[in-house]
Amino acid sequence: MPDAAIEFRDVTFKTPQNRVLLDKINLTISSGSTVAILGRSGSGKTTLLRTVNRMVEPTSGEVLVEGKPITASDPVMLRRGIGYVVQETGLFPHFKIERNIGTVLELAGKPKSEIEDRSRQLMQMVGLDAGKFAGRYPHQLSGGQRQRVGLARALAADPPVLLMDEPFGALDPLTRAEMQDVLRELMAGLKKTILLVTHDLDEAMYLASRILLIEDGRVAADLESGEFLNSKIPQVSAYTKAVHRGDESAAGQPR
Repeated sequence: MPDAAIEFRDVTFKTPQNRVLLDKINLTISSGSTVAILGRSGSGKTTLLRTVNRMVEPTSGEVLVEGKPITASDPVMLRRGIGYVVQETGLFPHFKIERNIGTVLELAGKPKSEIEDRSRQLMQMVGLDAGKFAGRYPHQLSGGQRQRVGLARALAADPPVLLMDEPFGALDPLTRAEMQDVLRELMAGLKKTILLVTHDLDEAMYLASRILLIEDGRVAADLESGEFLNSKIPQVSAYTKAVHRGDESAAGQPR
């Protein structure tokens, strides 16, 4: 059985108002796997993701990355060793693309030549022409191009774990599909452990081998992606039906 890349042990998180966002979560994410987390807004899926890089500190319980409790690491150093991709990419507007990608390496004190080489290598990996884009600023790129840069930056330090929080949610359907293809191709070659938060069931099915459904801070379902659509778990059936309402509507139209 593959080694565990991420473990959640009785992870609970409560707000200062005593609202429970995570309720004794127990999960093991195998090394090299891609796991998608689905759930309605406020279900706790992003909170769960952010416990891995200590952006959220659990009220109780423990998170381990590669067998080590994350509390044993300095939060800044921990985050530098975990890739993190968010919807709006979080690029530095006053940095050129090449420097945006190499920021983590720059903070780690890597030589300038190494940073430049790695940045250009990553641009090629995510489908950006380094000669064309390295010297541009984020505002000179399209949304899809900026997301490619954000993905490249998350991979710069070659982290074993990649956290992705609705990374393609702001993109139009065609650009989103292109980015999903880019990520899927990278996944095949890099063998990273990926935890992906998404509202898009099709995206989860396309990218992940395993799908978690979070509801009210608890794991309502933990299934292989091929089992999800036909699951009889009530919460899964309700989620699938809500997502595919258009299919049912189209099926009822006269031909």
